[in-house]
Amino acid sequence: MLRKGYVKYIKSRFFARLLLLNTAIVLLMMAILVTLITRSVADQNSEKELSFNTQILESVSKYYEQKLDVVRQMIEQIYYDPASYGYIFALMEQPDTESYEYRTNRVKLETYLNSNFTRDKDITNIAIYSKLNDEAFLISTNLWRIRDEKYFKTLDWFKDFNNELYGLRLTPAYVDNLTPGEQRWIYTIGSNLKSQDITANTGVLLVNFDAASIENAYLPYKNRVKGNILIVSADGQPIYDSKGVYAPVDEPLRQRITDAGSGDGSAGTVSTTVGSRIVNVLPTGDGVYVVGLIEKAEMFREVNELKRYLFLLGLACAGLTIALNGAAMSVFTQKVRRIIRAIAHPPEGFLTQRTRLEVSDDEIGQLAFRFNVLQDKLTDYVNEVYIADIRYKNAALAALQAQINPHFLSNTLEAIRMKAVREGNEDVGEMIYILSFLLRTSLKQQPWVSVREEISYCELYLQLFTLRYPDKLRIEIDVDPELEPMAIGKLTLQPIVENSVQHGVNFKQGKNTIRITGRRRGDDAVIEITDNGSGIKPEELARLRARLAGTPEPADDEGAAEPASSDRAGHSGIGLLNVHERLKLQFGERYGLEVDSGEAGTTVRIRWPARRLEEMDHV
Repeated sequence: MLRKGYVKYIKSRFFARLLLLNTAIVLLMMAILVTLITRSVADQNSEKELSFNTQILESVSKYYEQKLDVVRQMIEQIYYDPASYGYIFALMEQPDTESYEYRTNRVKLETYLNSNFTRDKDITNIAIYSKLNDEAFLISTNLWRIRDEKYFKTLDWFKDFNNELYGLRLTPAYVDNLTPGEQRWIYTIGSNLKSQDITANTGVLLVNFDAASIENAYLPYKNRVKGNILIVSADGQPIYDSKGVYAPVDEPLRQRITDAGSGDGSAGTVSTTVGSRIVNVLPTGDGVYVVGLIEKAEMFREVNELKRYLFLLGLACAGLTIALNGAAMSVFTQKVRRIIRAIAHPPEGFLTQRTRLEVSDDEIGQLAFRFNVLQDKLTDYVNEVYIADIRYKNAALAALQAQINPHFLSNTLEAIRMKAVREGNEDVGEMIYILSFLLRTSLKQQPWVSVREEISYCELYLQLFTLRYPDKLRIEIDVDPELEPMAIGKLTLQPIVENSVQHGVNFKQGKNTIRITGRRRGDDAVIEITDNGSGIKPEELARLRARLAGTPEPADDEGAAEPASSDRAGHSGIGLLNVHERLKLQFGERYGLEVDSGEAGTTVRIRWPARRLEEMDHV
């Protein structure tokens, strides 16, 4: 069904194929255009989003560094002014909780801790833990109430605050024990506290921050942020999660984050890809990474929407183009079909048939006009040239064939008669047998024979003369076997052989030779028939060549062409001219006869295209 439809509506209709090709080109160009536009927009959008995400990460990193600075300032305040904050060391080392000094120092500590809430509004809790007497001093804001002052001792990260810890320690985010009904994520920045003489770790300072407050670093741009903003530790634990999930990152992502952020952060962000996510990593230099995670689908959502819009627009344009082209081609098709019908189904009087289309300057109008002009010229040509030429060729071929056969039969019968009169012996029977064979062959309705058959025919003809004149005529035949199966017109060689016998052989002497040689030269076949007679006089040879070439005969010394004598007429007679004209009519001007003659004899060269019998049906 599809094949029939293709053949009927596409293969056999040029304009349908043209429309199909035009449609394919339009669709291809639209696809290329959409691809280039979307790719360019995607690259620009990706660069823009990564640049924006980098700005967000830098703001978050800066915000995070500010929290670290807050804790550092608290520690520096304690150690740079030990005289003012000696009560802190006394509380961590004093076991007697009932003494007046202990209660006084505790009031001072609470005042100090409360004063630090003004340093940063994101602080939720501040705790100082004494390792010596296992006592905690915890202060919280009104919104963050932790019921267990030693809550941190139950968390896994607290074991890291051992004697080997140096500097600040940032903990993963965790849910604080708040007032019932509330759960909020916090993270802790802590440090060991040494004794006043800095010889031993006697306590721990823990400052808790509201994890959600990190959002303040990019709050003005929150609605523009795509994907997720994370702060993670080197082991993949979340410190901040903009989506509030706070789940540890998977191992492939953690590995990619640590590999990308292996520097100290001075080189800026590093972008990479993990699965369907684009990862933008900004290392802080202390084993913490600020990470932007953006799903590719989310990043390129606007690009994909643009692609769909451009695709629909392209389809609409392609549909409109196809419709307009189809309408235009339909008009042209109707005009072309009129011309096709006039050519493919000619009525009676075809040469008077004309296409009836409106006069126009387009290609179809010009085609119809030129077709009508062609019809007029063709009519004139047929009337003036074609019919007359065909009649002439048919008459010429018939006349040539009719002239050759009587001439040949007359000479053959005369040879037999002379033999019978002079000798009256049994050779007459053999001669009559040869004659009957030659006669039957000549009467066959067969325009083409093989070279082998034509040579055999000529050999039998010459045998008649060897019977009549024993030892007076020698026959030499040397034909290339490659040439023998080639086709030749019947009775093409015989008239030339006859001419050589009649005018090139002197039977009064016994050294007469007729040689037939045949070779293939390129795409042509060439046969030469040579006798060793006295040759043709130069002036007669010139006249013969002029007749073969169809040019005027050369004049004698008095200015008029001399008529050929009976002997010269033999060499330039009807036999040679007939064969020559037949070859030219059948194969063209470059084929026919060539004659060379001298004192050593005469050679007639016959040239025609080398073709097999099965190739001659159309000639």
